[in-house]
Amino acid sequence: MVVGGYGDVGKRICRDLSVRYPGRVIVAGRDPNKAKQFAQAFKGKVAWQLLDIIEESYYSDVLRDVRIVIMCFDAPDDSFAKECFKNGTDYIDISATYELLSQIYQLNDNAKINGCTGILSVGLAPGLTNLLAKSAIQGLYNVERVDIYILIGLGDDHGEASIYWVLDNINADFMIWVEDSQEKVRSFIESKSTVFPSPLGKRKAYRFNFSDQHVLPQTLKVPTVGTWACFEDRKTTELMHWLRVSGLSKLVKRDPLRKLAKNVFDSIKVGTDIFAVKVEATGWQESQAVIKERVAQGHSEASITAQIASQVAGYVLENDLPHGVFHIEEVFDPDDFFQGLSSIDISYNERTAEKAIV
Repeated sequence: MVVGGYGDVGKRICRDLSVRYPGRVIVAGRDPNKAKQFAQAFKGKVAWQLLDIIEESYYSDVLRDVRIVIMCFDAPDDSFAKECFKNGTDYIDISATYELLSQIYQLNDNAKINGCTGILSVGLAPGLTNLLAKSAIQGLYNVERVDIYILIGLGDDHGEASIYWVLDNINADFMIWVEDSQEKVRSFIESKSTVFPSPLGKRKAYRFNFSDQHVLPQTLKVPTVGTWACFEDRKTTELMHWLRVSGLSKLVKRDPLRKLAKNVFDSIKVGTDIFAVKVEATGWQESQAVIKERVAQGHSEASITAQIASQVAGYVLENDLPHGVFHIEEVFDPDDFFQGLSSIDISYNERTAEKAIV
């Protein structure tokens, strides 16, 4: 069952899984017309189900005979995930809000008791970023920090939920781990520069409230993790910074300006649908301070999120995975997982930390 399956990413997940599991995929959501219309286009390979997750009284009926749920939007709380585990239903979540993911992560015992598996942080960021970070720190000891840089092309077709999530987090003030203490930081204020492979080149990226920087200190035991975001179009990146510094970005929190800002953001088609993710892990290897880099490039953020979610679903359905709730990097070996991602290019690099500082 793909909840929110007629949304931008959900549609792609349904298409992927309907090829692999024809007749076993259910698209679910609270709009019966959209769900039915989408399902009918598959001529029996996809069924549809009315589901409003606000209505908890319908959970048990909806989940009957459902082996696995893929959640494609930010639920208001962990109630639906809790019911999935109570029902013995495996659960995958592609949402990006740390507060929600942390609630579901606390349901580990619920999943264990009922013999099912929950996988969180499934997508581009979080998801691919988590796996790249795990790959980068392998072979290092005394890892000091991990920095994650995310570049997004505005020519891509971003879903409504993704756009609202970005707009809501432009004004975010949040806590990150720095060594053994937490430090308050602000989205789109502090910046760092990095170099992406050609033709993207050197870019300035700003702190942004992606959940991977909150999760990785727990799962990978890295003392300091920062996530930095930029757009393919440099002017748009600096515009976001200016809106934040000037305080004008606060206006997008108010309706109807929030909806207007979403429509404007959605209409901007500057550049391409490219995305790039770069992870830099600083630590020690054979008595030398080094920086290990992992870079992933591809096209269409929604497509890669759907591909990752479909791949995780296949692993859960066809393999004997441990029971409990995990983030993606706690279950999968990065290099093995990357082999299934044929639509992206992943490169590896290593250099001494001294050169990086210079």
